[in-house]
Amino acid sequence: MKKPLVKIVRKARPYIASCLRLLPYSHQVLGIPLKRIPVTETENYFRSRKGSGASFRTQPQKTLQIRPPHFIGTRNASQDPAPKTYEGERFLIDLPNGKYCQVHFSVLTEEGYQLAIASNHQNVGQFEHALFHKLTLPRIKEVDSVCLVLSTANDNNYFHCLFQIAPKLWYIKENGYDPEHIDAFLLELSAHDFQKEILAALGIDRERVIDLKTYPYVKARRLLVTPTFYKPEPWICQGIRSLFLPENFETSGTPKRLYISRNNASYRKIINEAELLKLLARFDFETVYTEGLTIKEQAHLFHNAEAVLTSHGAALANIVFCQEQTAIIEIRGKSYNDGLGDLYEHISSVCNLQHYTYLCEEKENSLGANPMYLDLQLDIRELEASFSQLFSEVSQELQHPLKL
Repeated sequence: MKKPLVKIVRKARPYIASCLRLLPYSHQVLGIPLKRIPVTETENYFRSRKGSGASFRTQPQKTLQIRPPHFIGTRNASQDPAPKTYEGERFLIDLPNGKYCQVHFSVLTEEGYQLAIASNHQNVGQFEHALFHKLTLPRIKEVDSVCLVLSTANDNNYFHCLFQIAPKLWYIKENGYDPEHIDAFLLELSAHDFQKEILAALGIDRERVIDLKTYPYVKARRLLVTPTFYKPEPWICQGIRSLFLPENFETSGTPKRLYISRNNASYRKIINEAELLKLLARFDFETVYTEGLTIKEQAHLFHNAEAVLTSHGAALANIVFCQEQTAIIEIRGKSYNDGLGDLYEHISSVCNLQHYTYLCEEKENSLGANPMYLDLQLDIRELEASFSQLFSEVSQELQHPLKL
């Protein structure tokens, strides 16, 4: 009886939440949002608040032409993706008495309106958005501070921290805000050293960070909000390189062909990695584990590489440090190819790298059948044929040039 009852309650929750929003002071008492401001209505909302100190600035964004990857493997020969275009967002919100809710990555106004442009799932309607299904939200922590939202889609993930924290700080500086006048930064503090390294490189003292893990719902005297910068643009990639690559960078002492193993990860491992390693040895690849390395150490490895091979994962964020024309081979499962998207192919295009995508079979593991977490089964013979076309095998020559 319990399971059917739980299902009924879940289905009824949006309707219950809608009723609660009709009660006086529902936002003040329960914290729940009253309505959602669609992206197309953002400017109208801020015009209606003229004189309140609230501001919404937008800037035109240059359209990027994104090169498609090369698909390798005989079974993937039919893949022929067309070039894509990408146009990033450019806006800056300065919101008096603004609120940020980490529960569903949402920015709310003083009166309790969720701003879709600055919240997750921008194009979802109010009734479908998960925040509007909540009957209560965490207690609000009020701070008499100017706060900048630094939080990302996952503050414990290497890719999100590397690419999405710094651009927010750089963007407000471009728009005339002095970071020294920011009282506090909203971010879920992580135990991972890479987040600490990023904050230190940006000159942000962790004492100035309001930890969203402890205080997931914050109301600030003034809340500054930028886009998420989900897909990196040239200025972001260049900024990250400048942050972690010294001008006089050492270009020796590291492997030229890297295989980044996920054997220590809990999912998306390569099941027949032992067979793969035998093949890779013939082509002068060396196995590297990025766990435990600093960002600067990873930057050193990737900057000196002529080829990088790995399955889809956050370690591929480091291709931003590669030199132009470096070969990137990304292994992804067939069933979740669309789900993982073209994120690293996008970075390769922006950084002028040669990106190769290999789609393979998948196998369930202890995490079940969720396509995002499936392990990978490679066809070694198929890869051998592709590698023979791409790389020279180890020989007596000192150089092992790519056949690109």
